[in-house]
Amino acid sequence: MMNWCSTKWMATTLGCFAGGTALFVAGAYFSYVNIEPQRARILARDQLLKDYLRKRYGYGITRSPPLQANTLGCITVLCKCAL
Repeated sequence: MMNWCSTKWMATTLGCFAGGTALFVAGAYFSYVNIEPQRARILARDQLLKDYLRKRYGYGITRSPPLQANTLGCITVLCKCAL
């Protein structure tokens, strides 16, 4: 029988494998724990951007009616007035 793997080499391999597994598990755990704070930051940033755009460009404030499609017979007309 070929004994190419010594006991010391096997112990080193198992130690490295166990260390890598521990790092992987710790990374997965911390990733899972930090999901909710990251989600809250993203939602807050999204709301801040929406508020900025609403303030800057007046989104949400109806200054004039939006374009509406009105059908007259077989002709479709786009106009700013609501018929």
